[in-house]
Amino acid sequence: MIRLLASKVARFERRECWTFVKAIGIVAKGMFFTCSLSLQKRLVFSVTLIWILEKRRGNDMNYVRMLDADHTPSESDMLAAIGETELWLDLKGYLEQYYDFLPELIYYGKKYGWTIRYRKSGKTLISLFPEQGAFTALVVLGKKEAEKVARKLAELSPATRKLLGSEKQLHDGKWLWIRVLEPLQVEDIKLLLTTKRKPIAKASADES
Repeated sequence: MIRLLASKVARFERRECWTFVKAIGIVAKGMFFTCSLSLQKRLVFSVTLIWILEKRRGNDMNYVRMLDADHTPSESDMLAAIGETELWLDLKGYLEQYYDFLPELIYYGKKYGWTIRYRKSGKTLISLFPEQGAFTALVVLGKKEAEKVARKLAELSPATRKLLGSEKQLHDGKWLWIRVLEPLQVEDIKLLLTTKRKPIAKASADES
C-alpha cells in the first residue's frame, strides 16, 4: 500500500511537493541532509502527504457559496467573490437583453446560500449562485424541455451532454447544476434556456 501511494505521490506534481518541503523549513534548517536515507524518505513521504491533504482541503474550500443569511450581498460583493466576472456578466447581460424575467435576490437555504433567481408569473427560468472563484447556474428542465434538449445534444459541449445523461428526470424536472468556468458553458446554458422560453430582444418587443 505504501509503495502504491508513493508511486502516486511521485506522479503528483513533484516540483510543487519539493517547494512545499523547502517552504516548511526542512532543508533551510539543515536537518534534512543530516538524516539517514531511510529517514529522509520517510520525511519526504510524510511531508508530501501533508501537502496533498492541505491542497485537497484547499480545493474543497474553492467555490464556497455566499452562505451568510444575515448578510445580503451586494452586486459588488458577488463580483468580488466570483473574481473573473466576464462569464457572469456575459450571462447576466444576455438574460437582461433577451428575456423579461425579473431577477430577484433570494436566500436559497444554508446549503446553497444566496442566488439571483430569474422568475416570471411563478415560473423560474434560471438561478445563478455566486461562489468563490466561479458561479453555478441552475437550470431545471421539464419532461418536454428535456426532450427538446435531447434533439440538440450535438450542439452542446461534451461536459453538458454528460451532465444531462447523468441526471435523472424527476417529477419536478431534471435539475442541472452547471458550475461555469469557461465560455462554452455559457453558450450551453443559453441553448438550454431556449427550450424553456424563446428569447426575444427587449428592444424589439418595445418597438412592436
